[in-house]
Amino acid sequence: MSTKIFPEVIDDGHEPHRRLAWRLNCSEELIDACSKGLGVPEWISSKHIDQVKEEIDALNKARQSAKNLARHLSRLDPESQQLLVQAGCITMYQIDKLAEELGRDIGQLDKFRATHPRPGGRNPAAYAVAKLVHRAFRVLGKPITWGVFEGSPSTEYGQTVDYAFGLFGIDSDWRRPAEAVRSEYLRRQMKTSNAIAAFKANQFKEN
Repeated sequence: MSTKIFPEVIDDGHEPHRRLAWRLNCSEELIDACSKGLGVPEWISSKHIDQVKEEIDALNKARQSAKNLARHLSRLDPESQQLLVQAGCITMYQIDKLAEELGRDIGQLDKFRATHPRPGGRNPAAYAVAKLVHRAFRVLGKPITWGVFEGSPSTEYGQTVDYAFGLFGIDSDWRRPAEAVRSEYLRRQMKTSNAIAAFKANQFKEN
C-alpha cells in the first residue's frame, strides 16, 4: 500500500493522546484504551478519504492500461513476443502480475472506504474523536453535559471535544459530533433499560 496515502508517523503518534490525558488528568493508557476500535483520526478525515478515492481512481486507470497492453501483446505472434522479451521489454507474466497487484491494492482501499462511510457528508474522524472523549468521560465519571454560549462549548465535555479536534488537526465543528455521540449513548442506555424492565415484568408475571 502506498506510503503516500498511509504515511508512517514521524514520532510514536501518541502525542495527541498524551496531551488529552494531561487535560483530563488521567493516564495515557486510559486514553489509548478508550481509542480502541475507533481508527486513526488522521486517516479517516474527510480530506484523507477523498484522497483515498483519488488514489483508487488512479489505480483503476493504471490497471486498465495494463490490461489493454496485455491484450495488444497477446495479439502478436509468438516470435514477435519473444523478440520483445529478448529486447528487455516487459513480459506478459509481468503485466498480469502488475494488474493483479493493482487489483489487490484497489480492493484494500475500497474496503477501507466502505469501513468509514460519510453519511450526510459527515467527517468520520470528528465522530471518532468525539466518541473517544465520550468514552474517557464515562470511565472517569465526569458529567457528560451539553451547552453552548455564544457559539462556544460551555461545558467541560464540549470544551474537551473541541480541544481534542485541535489536537488531531480535525477541521470540523465540534457541536454535531459531540451531541450525536452523546445522544447515541443515551438512546442505547434507554433501549437497555427498557429491555431490562420488560424482562423483569415477564419474570413477575411468571411468578
